[in-house]
Amino acid sequence: ECLALRTLAYYRTVPPVGFDNWNRQEEVPLIAMSAAQMKFLEEQRKKKAAEKASKPAVPAATPAAPLNTDALISSQEAPKISKASDVWKFTEGSGALGTYTVCRHSMQGTVVELWHEGSGSFSFRRASGAKVKYCSSYGSLQDEPKLCSPDAAEELDGGGGSAFRQGGLSAGGWGSGEVRSKRLVFGCTVKTRDGSEKIELVLTREGFVFVPAEGFKAVAVRNGEFMQLTRDEAKNMVKAADADPDSLMGGRS
Repeated sequence: ECLALRTLAYYRTVPPVGFDNWNRQEEVPLIAMSAAQMKFLEEQRKKKAAEKASKPAVPAATPAAPLNTDALISSQEAPKISKASDVWKFTEGSGALGTYTVCRHSMQGTVVELWHEGSGSFSFRRASGAKVKYCSSYGSLQDEPKLCSPDAAEELDGGGGSAFRQGGLSAGGWGSGEVRSKRLVFGCTVKTRDGSEKIELVLTREGFVFVPAEGFKAVAVRNGEFMQLTRDEAKNMVKAADADPDSLMGGRS
């Protein structure tokens, strides 16, 4: 700034050599404006630098999630069911009438109690919180106030119990159970007018099917829904359970 002022004072009195027509009135303002602009710009630069230093760093924005993210995750995480043993858990319990092998479908909450001394009878609950029914070996039904072995059922409801293992289970008169294709099958021999006949309780990926002796009503629970069927309809349901796609997606618990 001092140099610029001295230069201005010199130009006002002594014109440069070779510039006889030099216009002092135009050059002096130009030199003065240039110095003023430089000073203004420097002040603005310092001001912006100070403001930038005082501001906190802004975190990078998180990319928006796709609209169908939840649906995608749920379909990937949903358990795949390829056979009945994937969803049925077992434990043993006792009640006023004896011993029971208690089975629970982990997705539907369906519970079946196989009465060891009952010659083919059983109790069941179609879904969590549903009413309990007793079924005789001939398919007759009656409502019950509660399960026969509530402690065992409570254990299974809480996530306890064991998976099915061939030869590792004993259900009294219902046998030890066996794997047939995608099913778990328990059988019992009952007396009929013509002698005796084998009845079956079949655990499937979606519930269970009780196949009685010839001439009696069948019982089934599928996806938490109870139904009564003819014996032939029950047999067809068992076949259809094996014919379903190899992997079913788990439902409600």
